[in-house]
Amino acid sequence: MGLTLSLAIGYAGWLRGSLSRSGFAGAIATGTLTTWRGGYGRAALLVGFFVASSLLSRRSASRTDDFDGVALKGGRRDIVQVAANGGISTLIAAIGDVPGYRLAYVGSLAAVAGDTWATEIGSRASSRPRHILTMQPVATGVSGGVSAPGTIASLAGGAMIGALAIASGAFDRTFRAHRKKLLLTGIVAGVLGSLVDSLAGATIQERRWCDACKQATERVEHTCGNHTRTTGGISGITNDGVNVICALAGAAVGWGIERRASVQR
Repeated sequence: MGLTLSLAIGYAGWLRGSLSRSGFAGAIATGTLTTWRGGYGRAALLVGFFVASSLLSRRSASRTDDFDGVALKGGRRDIVQVAANGGISTLIAAIGDVPGYRLAYVGSLAAVAGDTWATEIGSRASSRPRHILTMQPVATGVSGGVSAPGTIASLAGGAMIGALAIASGAFDRTFRAHRKKLLLTGIVAGVLGSLVDSLAGATIQERRWCDACKQATERVEHTCGNHTRTTGGISGITNDGVNVICALAGAAVGWGIERRASVQR
C-alpha cells in the first residue's frame, strides 16, 4: 500500500513539474519506507511537506530572475534533493515507534518545511534579504540570507507539520495527548532549522562568483555560460548538504523536547 501511494503521489509530482525522474524514484523510496515502518500517520506528514513545498516552489511572476541565476538547481527536485530533505525523517521512521525518537521525526520534517517555506516566501518579498552574520543586504537566493517574511514563513511551515502530527494520528493516542509538545516541536524546529540552514549556508557551504555577471551563485557554470570560481566555504558542500544539516538540527530539537519531557515525568 505504501508503494502504491508513493507511486501515485510521486507520479503526480512528476507530472506537475515538481520532481525530476530521479526525484520521482527518490519519492517512491522515502514514501514507501516511511509508510512501511512509520505507518500512514507519519507518512501523512511527509506527504504534507511535499505537497505544500511543491505548491510554494512553483514559479510565479513575482519571483525575480536573479534567484534562478543564483540557485544551483531549478524547481524540479532530483533524488539528491529528495534525500537531503526527507532522508533523515525516513531513517528515523525506519527505527520504529521508539521513545525518544518520535518527536525527532516531527522535528526533522518541521525543520526542512520551515526552511523551504522561508526560502520560497522570503524570495518573493519586496525587500532584499540580509546576511545572517553581517546583516548587510544580499541578493535574493544567496545562501545565508534571512528576512522577516522568511522567518515568519519558517514558523508557519513548522507549525503546519506540528498540526499535521496532531491531526493525522502519527502516534498512539497517549502520545498524541501531548498536543502542545507536538506543536511546540514543529514551531521551534521550523524556525531553528531555517536559521541553522542560513548559518551553514553563510559559513561552510561552497560559495562561488561569476566574474562575467558580477554575481554570487551556487553554480559551477553560470546561466551566462561562464565558469565560476570559488570564493569561500568548503568545496563540495552544496545546498543539499546544508539541508541535511537543517534536518538533523530539527531532529535534535524534537529529541531534546521528548527527552526533557520524559525526565520531568
